[in-house]
Amino acid sequence: MAIPRVIRPLKHSSALRSARSAFSTTSTARTTSVTLKALGLDSYNLGVYNGEWSGNGDVVETVNPATGEVLGAVQQASGKDLDHTLQCAAKAAKMWREVPAPKRGEIVRQMRNALSEKIEPLGRL
Repeated sequence: MAIPRVIRPLKHSSALRSARSAFSTTSTARTTSVTLKALGLDSYNLGVYNGEWSGNGDVVETVNPATGEVLGAVQQASGKDLDHTLQCAAKAAKMWREVPAPKRGEIVRQMRNALSEKIEPLGRL
């Protein structure tokens, strides 16, 4: 397996970073770590493709623009992963159409409830 490439956002000038870091707190890393853990995530995660944690593409880092600190990283899907996921999604869409509307509504309500339980950490993320 090839080592994935890491994609990082463009960095700001050091003067701008210094000015912004004066306003940031040292608790950012701890807060981010707690937020990720509340969502069942780590600082490095595979992406979710076709309902599974996987990915064979590049790693994308999320960087705090005020400090340049890497807050987390996600392994993206490769082109092959994407093709497989799209094929599975097309099959799932056909099956979903066959589910009666009241049952689909109940499933969507369950998804809403699950997201509502995580609303605070999702908002922080």
